[in-house]
Amino acid sequence: MERLNGALAALSAAIEAPHSLTEMIVELERALDRAFEPEGFRICLGAAEPGAPAIPLVVEGETIGTLCLERRPGARRAPPENLELLRLLTAPLAAALCCRRRRDERVELGRFARIDSLCRIPNRLAFEERLGAAWARCRERKTNLALALIDIDFFKAYNDHYGHVAGDQCLRRVAVLLAEPLPILSETFAARYGGEEFVVLFEGLDGPGAFAAARAWLDGLAALGLEHAGTTLGQVSASIGIAAAVPAAQRRPVDLIEEADQALYRAKSLGRNCVCAGELASQGPVVARRVAARDTTPTGEPPTFGREADLARIRAALRHARLLTIVGPPGIGKSRLLTLLARDAPSEFERVVRVDSQRLASGGGPAAAVASVLDLEIGPSGMLDCVTGALAERPALVLFDGIADPADDVRAFCEHLLRCAPDVSIALTAAAPLRIAGERAIVVPPLDDEAALALFLAHGGDDSEGARRALRQLGGNPAAIKELAARPGAADAPYA
Repeated sequence: MERLNGALAALSAAIEAPHSLTEMIVELERALDRAFEPEGFRICLGAAEPGAPAIPLVVEGETIGTLCLERRPGARRAPPENLELLRLLTAPLAAALCCRRRRDERVELGRFARIDSLCRIPNRLAFEERLGAAWARCRERKTNLALALIDIDFFKAYNDHYGHVAGDQCLRRVAVLLAEPLPILSETFAARYGGEEFVVLFEGLDGPGAFAAARAWLDGLAALGLEHAGTTLGQVSASIGIAAAVPAAQRRPVDLIEEADQALYRAKSLGRNCVCAGELASQGPVVARRVAARDTTPTGEPPTFGREADLARIRAALRHARLLTIVGPPGIGKSRLLTLLARDAPSEFERVVRVDSQRLASGGGPAAAVASVLDLEIGPSGMLDCVTGALAERPALVLFDGIADPADDVRAFCEHLLRCAPDVSIALTAAAPLRIAGERAIVVPPLDDEAALALFLAHGGDDSEGARRALRQLGGNPAAIKELAARPGAADAPYA
C-alpha cells in the first residue's frame, strides 16, 4: 500500500505540473521506477511490444495506450502483488494521460486558430489579442507603442493579371519578409490584417523609430523585385501608415488603428509606395495603375476636394462597424463623400454596390433597387433571398444614397442583410441615423474657410473681399458655395 500511495502522489504531482504530454510520461515513468524497483516501466500511447507484459490504459471504453513492465538486466521477476498494484494505477493513470492529451490538443487548436492559413503568420485575431496586451504593458510602463498598417498597392490588378494562385504566392512572399526581424530592430509582431493588408506592432518605439523601420522594410520589398505588370512601377510595392502613442486611460487601442489607417490613406494620396507617420512622409517613385480607370469626377474638382480627413474617418469607421450612416443637413456633401467612398473603399471589400436616391424612389423597395443595380434575374426563392445570396458571395460594401424619412423599408432590409450576409457592410446617407443595433453615425462637418474658398474658386468664383464675406455667411455648405459661384456678380451683392 505504501508503494501505491507513493505512486499515486507522484501521479498527482505530474498531473499538476505544467508539462507537455511527452514530459508528463517521462516523469510518470521515473515515479513508477522509484516506487517499484527493481522493475522498469514504460508508458506507451500505442501498441505494446510483442511479448512484453503490459496492462491496457482504458478511458471510456477506448484503449489509449499501455503500461509496460520491463525487467532490467539481472532483475528478478516482479512479484504478483506488484502487478496487482499496477492494475489499481491504470484507471487514474489513463484518465490523467487522456486529460493531458486533450489539453495539448486544445492548445494546438488554439494556436492554429490564431495563424493565417494562407500566409502562416499570426492572423487578425492574434493581432487584436497582442495589441490589447501590448497596450496594457506600454500603459503600465509609460512607453511608446507604434503600429504600422501595410497595404500592397493595386493588389486587385495583380490578381486580375496573374491569377489568384500567383496572388496567394505574392502574399506569402510579403508575409515572409514581414516576419523576418529587421537589422535595426530586434523584435516586432507582424500579422495579416485581412486581404492584402498586414499590420506590425512595435513596442517601445516612437513614431520616427517606427517610420525608419517601415522604410527599411519597404526597401526590402523593393529588393525582392516581385513583378507587377498592373502598375506603372512594374513591381510589387506597398503603402504604409504609422501611428504611435504612449497609451493613456482616455484612449483605446482602436484609436491607434484608426490613426494608422488615416496615415495609410495619406500615403496613398501621395502616390503610394511610401510611408507616412504624422508629418513624416518618405519619398519614392509614384505608383499608378497601368490601365487608368474611368473618371466621372466633376471637371475642376479634385477627387477628395476638402474632404480628405472626413473620408479617412469614414473608411476607418467601416473597419469596426458594419453599418455606417453619414448624416448632416442638405447640401453639406454627404453624397459627395459616398461617391468618394465608392472609389476608395477599404481593400477588404471585393465588390462595391451603390444605390442612388433615384433607384430607391422608383418603387419596389431597397431590395429591388439593389437587384436593379446588380442586374439580377429573380428566381423562385423571391427578391429578398436572391439579393441576399448575390451579395453574400464575397465581401461587399453596399451604399445607399439619400435615404428618405420614414426609412422603415431600408431599416428592415439593412437588418436582414447584416444578419444573413456576414461579409456585407452598409454605408448610407440620411438626415438622421436609422437606430439599428451596431450602427455608427458620422456627422459631416461644414467646410473650413480655406476649403470653402478653394471650392468657390474651382467653380468659377473670384477671390475678392466681397466673395470672402459672402462665403462666411454660407457656413461652409458646399451646395450653397457652388450655387453662389454659378451666379455672376452674386458675391458682390448682399447675401441674406
